[in-house]
Amino acid sequence: MKTLYFLIILLCSYTGALQAQDYPVSASTQIIPPYSLYLPDYYTGVDEKLRVILLQRDLTQAGYDISLAMTLERNGTVIMRTIPTFHPQPVTLNAGVPVIISGTALAEYFMADNLLFSGGYSREEYERTRSLPEGSYRLSFQAYDLHRPGIQISNAIASVFFLQKSDPPLLNLPVCGSKVEKREPQFLTFNWSGRNTSQANTSYTFSLYEVKPAGTNPDYIIRSTRPLYTTTTDNTTLLYGPTEPALIDSMQYVWIVQATDKEGKDLYSNQGYSHSCTFTCLAANPFAHAEKPLLYGTAQGERKIRYHWPHAAADAYRLQYRAVARDNITFDWQTIEIKGDTTTLISSLEAGRAYEAQLQWKSSGFYSTNSDLLTISTAPLQMVVCGDAAMLSLPTKPYSLCS
Repeated sequence: MKTLYFLIILLCSYTGALQAQDYPVSASTQIIPPYSLYLPDYYTGVDEKLRVILLQRDLTQAGYDISLAMTLERNGTVIMRTIPTFHPQPVTLNAGVPVIISGTALAEYFMADNLLFSGGYSREEYERTRSLPEGSYRLSFQAYDLHRPGIQISNAIASVFFLQKSDPPLLNLPVCGSKVEKREPQFLTFNWSGRNTSQANTSYTFSLYEVKPAGTNPDYIIRSTRPLYTTTTDNTTLLYGPTEPALIDSMQYVWIVQATDKEGKDLYSNQGYSHSCTFTCLAANPFAHAEKPLLYGTAQGERKIRYHWPHAAADAYRLQYRAVARDNITFDWQTIEIKGDTTTLISSLEAGRAYEAQLQWKSSGFYSTNSDLLTISTAPLQMVVCGDAAMLSLPTKPYSLCS
């Protein structure tokens, strides 16, 4: 009986606590992806990326005059909140009528003079970059009674999101550690991939260095010497021709690409610098007059593709594959080198997706030109109805929701 009595008291206390949080106004914060580290992106521009939705649920009151306060947490720690002395534009709510606040109407909540900073994030850093550090975030707005300062009259339904800087460029050609043919007239193609970001607002700074004395660490060369050649471009391919500084036979070179946002936003990890990549310029290229490699393949059900190619006089074969770009997202190449065999099976692919692949020969450090792109689609995911006996005879059982 004592235990039962204790449980009743506990339940009543818990119910009372819930009722104490039954606010007359509902406040919900919404952030529309893709998420940006640059805070002005959320309240400027034509796209509504941040919205606060307010609803007065107390139908016994004709209306409420309210003010809002903002709280931003990073990894569970408050780093930014509205200063108590800030008096934003008041908002009038009518019973049962939702109000949406977005765009420039929220800009004043992100002005440095209206904020308190804490949790290791300083006002100086905020004013300098207008950007947030990487991490997991919770953003919420709470409503307060305009005529009774300090009286909270809404819940705080937060928007939870994760912020991460974009990856720097991925260097593709020349292949890292390879040897390239010294041509007359000079002609060499450099290529890289932009990643996780909009190409429209990105520019790339290409820099090429001589590695001398021979054997010097290439990354030390980049840090301590001036580049042989540098240029900025909006493209991800650069043609190094006769008008650029001449490449020297048997010289090793190192190159690097830095991605930057045209509006000066701090959006890239490692300050946008790619990993460095070396190559050696030599006169003798065993593939100088060779035709392109040939590449064939077939889908092996929903998750696999088998690629094969004719035997060639090469030390190894370099196969690259990736999912075909969609929704303006370009995927990174996955690269494998195969020695001896003229076939390979790629597993753990997505069902019903198109994949593209290309092949190169490798010999004495040289790589041939790429084969033509080969596009193959995996089989779509099969769904079965519980008890469908016709599917039991299939060599590969399809996915089933049956328990």
